[in-house]
Amino acid sequence: MSWASDENRELRQKLAEYEDILKKALEGPYTEGVVKSECFNNLYRVEKGGGAMFIPYDLRNPALAKLKPGQKVLLAKSIIVGILPEELTQMPDPVHFDFVSWSEIGGLKSQIEKIRDTIELPLTQSNRFKKYGLKPSRGVILYGPPGCGKTMVAKAIASHFLMGQKLNKDSFIYLKGGEMLSPYVGAAEANIKSIFDRARANFNKTGQRSVIFIDEAEAILPRRGSRRSSDVDTTIVPTFLSEMDGFEENSTFIILATNFLEQIDEAVVRPGRIDLTIEISEPTVEDSVEILSIYLRKSLTNNKVEDLAKSAANHIFETKKNVSGATLKNIVERASLIAIKRELNGDKTLGITEEDLLNAIKEG
Repeated sequence: MSWASDENRELRQKLAEYEDILKKALEGPYTEGVVKSECFNNLYRVEKGGGAMFIPYDLRNPALAKLKPGQKVLLAKSIIVGILPEELTQMPDPVHFDFVSWSEIGGLKSQIEKIRDTIELPLTQSNRFKKYGLKPSRGVILYGPPGCGKTMVAKAIASHFLMGQKLNKDSFIYLKGGEMLSPYVGAAEANIKSIFDRARANFNKTGQRSVIFIDEAEAILPRRGSRRSSDVDTTIVPTFLSEMDGFEENSTFIILATNFLEQIDEAVVRPGRIDLTIEISEPTVEDSVEILSIYLRKSLTNNKVEDLAKSAANHIFETKKNVSGATLKNIVERASLIAIKRELNGDKTLGITEEDLLNAIKEG
């Protein structure tokens, strides 16, 4: 069992590294830098804040004598005091992008019509927009309760812009607001600049628009003055606003999603920036029939899809208080499992029945 003890030792070592980094981060203001050269006379050339200088390292830490170019380090004033673990220095990879059509989204008719008018008309009627002095929207913020389809709508918007393009890793840039934060001074701002730099480089290289989707946007763009940290007020939100104001009109489209619109800084959603605000609300009974129908058509049913969907939707609203698109999807998936178990037990009735759906609703 030596492999187990080795693994435990590695885990303890990594935990100790994180605890040391956290302890230093809590002690006072630290900055982040990137090593640009090998060690020479106890000095490294380190890049920080757009410039580079030779900086000594803490001689009490022998690991700092073996830094390599490209490593990110923790700086206290003008001394290297720690190495940032690789997990903390990497931006999350973009998610695999699945195209979503508007027909795959149930309900939300008025919201979808408003979105399509805003993003499609400027492309199909560009001359008329110019004639009337209108500029295309630069972004949209989707808000509403969890599980009601904000991510699905965001992907449908992105699909409109990306359809027909030769996609690359910077065509669709997906991040969660919390992933962009960092305990190190300047790191969150660098993360914000990084995603806009990627979009800008993609446009300059390919001539194609990038779509940036930031979920849980309230984490990175909160109303200024609402938190203890002054970094949000003085640097993080202003950095985002500056980057937004600086990108070319057709190079990037921004999608923000949040459960808490009131927590987003007002300057983010003013005209000329994120100027389209769409509520993705809980589905009505009619919306639920559409959503259930979409998921039921992907499965095997024993009766007409519309009839099953109507019966299930009415029963759901009689027995449940909070309904979301995610809830409806889970009900159909549970009903599918119930139907499969019936077949395994010798039942000759194939496909999801009304009873299967009612049982799935009760289980939920």
